[in-house]
Amino acid sequence: MIKGTTDSGFEFETNENIVKDFLFVKAYRMTNHKDPYKQIDGFTDMVSLLLGDLEEDYYKYLRDHFDGIVPIDVLGKDVGSIIHAIEEHSESAKK
Repeated sequence: MIKGTTDSGFEFETNENIVKDFLFVKAYRMTNHKDPYKQIDGFTDMVSLLLGDLEEDYYKYLRDHFDGIVPIDVLGKDVGSIIHAIEEHSESAKK
């Protein structure tokens, strides 16, 4: 497991081997789909897979810190920081 803090300040924990999970790879791939609705589906699936049981805590954290909403731009940056942490600390991500 990898622990870290997102750019917005949320403390997360995620499985470093998520990059080997077919569902994660599929979700990641969908974020580049031509259909914008499928891109959104892929992104939301990625968030769920990355955060697992912490997903609702994360949304609450964002709502508490950003005027009651879950801002897409902040969420995007935070997902990027989680993926970066996996890349930095995981041998799985390097293979």
